[in-house]
Formats: sequence, structure tokens, C-alpha cells
Amino acid sequence: MKLHELHPAEGSTTAAKRLGRGVGSGLGKTAGKGHKGAKARSGGGKRPGFEGGQMPLYRRVPKKGFTNIFGTDYECINVEALEVFEDGAVVTEEILMILSVGMAFGLALLSTYAGLSMAIGAFLMGMIMSACRKSKEINESIDPMKNLFMAMFFISVGMEISLNTLVDNAALIIIFYLMFAFLKSSTVFLGYWICNEKCMDRGSCLDGFSFF
Repeated sequence: MKLHELHPAEGSTTAAKRLGRGVGSGLGKTAGKGHKGAKARSGGGKRPGFEGGQMPLYRRVPKKGFTNIFGTDYECINVEALEVFEDGAVVTEEILMILSVGMAFGLALLSTYAGLSMAIGAFLMGMIMSACRKSKEINESIDPMKNLFMAMFFISVGMEISLNTLVDNAALIIIFYLMFAFLKSSTVFLGYWICNEKCMDRGSCLDGFSFF
């Protein structure tokens, strides 16, 4: 190919519209803008949200209040609740954690006296604390203790399991384990196949077998 043979690809360029060149061109007189109206005027058009002069939607929707990003949140409490503290005491995160854990244990103890499970009492106390404004701070402060109690829970459940029961039902346990392994691996590879993803290395392909 020579320099004088170079030209744009077919269909990549189009001729410019010649406006106002007579009625025979199809774009003469009004140059494709029609007769009168806002769109035919110089600088015409309408701003975003304009609805022809009627009350626009963003002004018809009622609005109430606003969120002050510089505002201060106040916690309303009864004066009687302050009698549990000594004069001059400061409520810190440690005190907040002790109170929340103590209230959880207290409600769990009351649920046992009522003939219910301790877990129900602790669950109800958790629901009450989740509605508190300081729920985030309480959750962060008791997070280490939560992990400790969770470990103790699984240990206690494991200690209640009899070894003789495991030995007697060993075949059934192995069957359920193999079924779970097959279903998990099948789900992983099916997901790769549906998403048409390719494994970049061997480790990523075998993520589904992480339970072994």
C-alpha cells in the first residue's frame, strides 16, 4: 500500500449535514428544528426537572427535617439510673461492658427461674442492646469475650458427645461426610463452569476441597 492509497475505513466517516440550503435538501428553512417552540429558539431547551411549568416532582414531594452532620447525639436516661454510680464516677467503655455482660447474665438467670433456657434470656438481652444507641460500642467492647464464650460453648457441646455413640454410628458419619464433600466440590466447580472462569493456579481450583 502506498501513501496516496490510504483512506479511512468504509463507514467510519460520514458527510456533515448541510443545514439551511433550500427546501430541496430536506433540511432547509427551519434546518430540522421545526416551527416555533422552545427547541426551535436560540439557546432553547429545558433544564433537568422541568415539567412544562407545573409544579415539578422534587417540589411536590414533602420534606421533613434534615440530618445535621455536626449535631450532638444525646442519650436520655432516668436520674434513678445514675444512683448505681458513685459521686464523680465516669462511665467508660469498661463499665459499659461490665454492665452489658452483667445484664445479660441476669436476664439469663431469670429465664432459668421462669423454666426457660438460658439462651433465650441472653438472646432477649441481645435484642434489647441492639436497639441501644451505644450498641456499636458495646459490640466492639465485648467482642473478645464473645469469642471466648463461643469457644466454651463448642467445647461443652463436644464434651457431651459420647465416644461410644460416634463409634456405633461411624459408618453413617462417614457417609454424611462424603455426601457433604461431594456436594460442596460439585457446587464449586459448577460455579466456575457457569461463570466461565478459568483457574489461574492449582490452589484456586482446589478451594472447594479446603474441608479435607
